[in-house]
Formats: sequence, C-alpha cells, structure tokens
Amino acid sequence: MARLPGATDPVEGKRFGSFCMDVTEVTVAAYRACVDKQGCTEPKSALTCNWKVPGRDRHPINCVDGTQAAAYCEKQGK
Repeated sequence: MARLPGATDPVEGKRFGSFCMDVTEVTVAAYRACVDKQGCTEPKSALTCNWKVPGRDRHPINCVDGTQAAAYCEKQGK
C-alpha cells in the first residue's frame, strides 16, 4: 500500500484527507475469493464488466460500487 497525501480539488475547492491505496489493482480472482467467503457481494454483470467473463481472473475487478469496495477493503483489513 502507498500513502497518498491530502489535497484540495482545484475545481470544486473540496479538501480530501490523506489515504492509503493498494499499489496493484484488485483482480477478479481476489474479489471472487471475498464473494465466496460471503464477505462481499457480487458486482454488476454488464457488457463492460469483467465479472463472470471467462479468462479474466487476472484482470482488475470493475463495476463495483463504493459500498462494495469498502466491504472488500474491510475484509482485507485495510
């Protein structure tokens, strides 16, 4: 994980506090492991989503909302 400093959005003037972010993206396989353990809910399955697409286990998970992302992070202890 990398710690990112807080900043002020130059357009809207909103202040964002510092936060930590994984250095690598969460893969479909990693997110599926959380779903399989019933710690996360399935993301949307749409034309542009990687979820349930064969051969995309090593691709980044997408089509998750903020609540799902927060649940994944919590289950990972982050």
